[in-house]
Amino acid sequence: MAQVRRNARLESTIAALQRRWGTRAIYRPGDTPEPDVPICPTGFEALDDALGIGGLPRGRFSELIGYGTAGQSTVAARTLARAQSGGQQVAYVDVGATVDIDNLVRCGVRLDDLTILRPQGFTHALAMTGDLLRAGGVAAVVFDRVHDLYLLADGEAHAEFHRAVRDWTPVLAHSLGTFLFITEASAPGVYPEDLPLPHMASVRLAFRRRRWLLRGTRIVGYASEVTVLKNRHGPSRQSVTLEIVIDDGT
Repeated sequence: MAQVRRNARLESTIAALQRRWGTRAIYRPGDTPEPDVPICPTGFEALDDALGIGGLPRGRFSELIGYGTAGQSTVAARTLARAQSGGQQVAYVDVGATVDIDNLVRCGVRLDDLTILRPQGFTHALAMTGDLLRAGGVAAVVFDRVHDLYLLADGEAHAEFHRAVRDWTPVLAHSLGTFLFITEASAPGVYPEDLPLPHMASVRLAFRRRRWLLRGTRIVGYASEVTVLKNRHGPSRQSVTLEIVIDDGT
């Protein structure tokens, strides 16, 4: 009888934890199979196939890493557009005040359902993003150029970023929003030191521009190689080439 009561209390505790932190926060392999990972497509079928689950995971962090024009911003924009497909709101945390509105529109993002945050510093960016996530109602968030503020911040701000990402994790898992960090490398293959995202992101994609796409002598786009550096939900080390057209001549 005592064991039955203990089991009942455990089940009640687990149910309460899942209500607070999300249904995927607790998983017991011996009970039932882990549920399918909810996803948001990227708008690039080849990349969705390489990820093995059909897109980027919802309720988790993903990191898009690249140097210069390599496609990471376009993949982020097209993911936002797919997240809006159900009439939902999305947000863009414009850390470096460099968001390309024209590119967002070309990628299908509806501006009426887009909120752009313009933080005034590292701490402000973390606070605004945390408030946004806790308020709910946002299907996807892009946090652009996190390294710009991180590299300029002091050690206490670095610790604050670690704490913020940890605090956002259960909120994101509960809301099932798609969260993308864009990390700009200082050179091809060079990653900023001390960022916690290699450990905390569920998916990490590395972008490298391989060639320009030409129409006659005019550059109309580029081909980018995308490598899955990390994938907690599917295969890793897969690489695909995406052709991204930025000028179709119309």
